[in-house]
Amino acid sequence: MKAITIWQPYAQLIVTGRKLVENRVRPFPWRSAIGQRIAIHAGLSNRGIEFVGRFGIESLPVGCVVGTAKVVAVLSVDEIRSDRCRQRFKHLATHQHTDGPFCIVLEEPQVIKPIRATGKQGLWIWNEQQPPEPADALPFAESEI
Repeated sequence: MKAITIWQPYAQLIVTGRKLVENRVRPFPWRSAIGQRIAIHAGLSNRGIEFVGRFGIESLPVGCVVGTAKVVAVLSVDEIRSDRCRQRFKHLATHQHTDGPFCIVLEEPQVIKPIRATGKQGLWIWNEQQPPEPADALPFAESEI
């Protein structure tokens, strides 16, 4: 399965459906993932530690895959904010996370029980050792971040 590493709290916001896009500088290789479900990996950076408790997030697991989402489009911010944007994506023009310059549009997010994994830059292949299990609650305590 293809994967993307994202800093917390953004990885958690994506898998819980509150961040609808991931911003990148270039559209490639992201367009190769359109139509595919990708793993969302929370990187090891603890830059988002101050967000614990915000957005209703109780903990921010790092260094693990925290969920999946389907890549449905890769659009430039200019395209999203223009009249050329398809009706399906018009709502992204006012979404707080639409920064660009290119936006990977993600749908059908799913939270899973975190699975430890080493992330990488760019779009990478995650060879999961166990199938992702849907999560009712995240098992990590704040002290484990």
